[in-house]
Amino acid sequence: MALTDTAVRHAKPRAKGYTLPEYDGLALFMNTKGAKCWHFRFS
Repeated sequence: MALTDTAVRHAKPRAKGYTLPEYDGLALFMNTKGAKCWHFRFS
């Protein structure tokens, strides 16, 4: 599922950090303080 700009902007912090998956190893990580970082997993 492709993340839209709106979905990324409306992501809210939770009690625990969570990940919004994109595709092919790309994901957006949202931490408890509201900071967003992109993660790319590869091998």
